[in-house]
Order: sequence, then C-alpha cells, then structure tokens
Amino acid sequence: MALIGCLGDLHGSTTNIEATKEWMNRIQPSFVLQVGDFWAYEEEWPVPLFWCFGNHEHGPTIQKIIKGEFEFPPNNHWLMGGMENIQGVNVMVLPGLPQSRLEPGPAHYPPKVYELCMEQKYQPVDIFLSHGCPFEFWNFLYNGATRKSERINFEEPDITELVRQVKPKYSAVNGHNHRFSIDVHEGITCIRLGAKPSDMFYVLEI
Repeated sequence: MALIGCLGDLHGSTTNIEATKEWMNRIQPSFVLQVGDFWAYEEEWPVPLFWCFGNHEHGPTIQKIIKGEFEFPPNNHWLMGGMENIQGVNVMVLPGLPQSRLEPGPAHYPPKVYELCMEQKYQPVDIFLSHGCPFEFWNFLYNGATRKSERINFEEPDITELVRQVKPKYSAVNGHNHRFSIDVHEGITCIRLGAKPSDMFYVLEI
C-alpha cells in the first residue's frame, strides 16, 4: 500500500506552507500531488511534491520555468502536463492556464496539453490531476469585480469529457474551487481540495 498525498491551492501562503510541511512530516506520504495556484517555487519539501500550474501563478517566474531557466530546490517538481509515471503511479495532469483576471470562473487549461491528454487517454490512469473542475460542482466565491459573493458552478465541460474518456482508477483530484468535497460522478471519485489548512489535505491509499 502506498500513501499519496493530495494538496489544494497553496497560493504561496506562509501559513499554508508551514501547515503542509507539518502534515508531510506527520503523514510521511510516498509523494504529494498539488493542484496548482502554487506560488511556492523556491520551497524545499520534506517529501517529493509534484505540482502543476493553476490559473493564478507568478508570471515572471512561470516564464523562467517554461524556458528551463528556473532551478528548483530538492523535492520540488513541476508537472508540465500529460501522462507522468511517479513512483509507479500513472498520473494524468491537466494544469490550469495562468491569467491575471480576478473574477471567479473557469480555470481554463493550455489547449495543447488538453490535446496531449486526449491523445494519451487510452493509457491506464490511476489519478487524474487538474486545477479546473470536472463534473458539476457549486460553490460561493467572492467576485472582486462586483464586490459580491456569487454562487457559481465550477464545472468545465471539456475537463468533464476528458475525465469520462480517461476513467481514472482511483480518483480525479482538482482545486480552484476553494472548498473540500468528495463526490462520485459516473463511478468516478472526485476529490475537490480547499485552500486553507482545514480543507486542503487528503491522503489516497493505493
């Protein structure tokens, strides 16, 4: 049995980072998958942490990362997207699309990575990792443009279709919505992770 840690939106928060390190040291997972909105590019972690882009990242830093000009510290691993075999676990990764907007809505995704995932859909997938949300999922989120809390459905239908095609063996894990929940759609377990220490951690036993 392996313990796989799942980690929600960090947003580079010192509180979140410290809580994550304490959780890693206590749980001792084989590795951790993080769903994006990372902002912890220079952190060294107690166990291997694998992360993808969210819709909110630091623009100058991600440009260096994409160009291969950023040196990561130990146990800090960027996932570009597509299929990854991590310690024998097949993970399909669909990152968010970094953008500057503040209003709530879709995380979007890089179109070329989506196409790559669709090309790889016939390979066995244990875990599907994305920033954006597959299947219907409602939550309230503050809209900075209107200065109001709005109830929105975070589902991105294209991601739903990809997850339907892939049918991950264990789960589809996503962030972005800032609320923890576990629900099952069409036989697929969806783990939605939050953005604060009370709701951003989950452990898969596989």
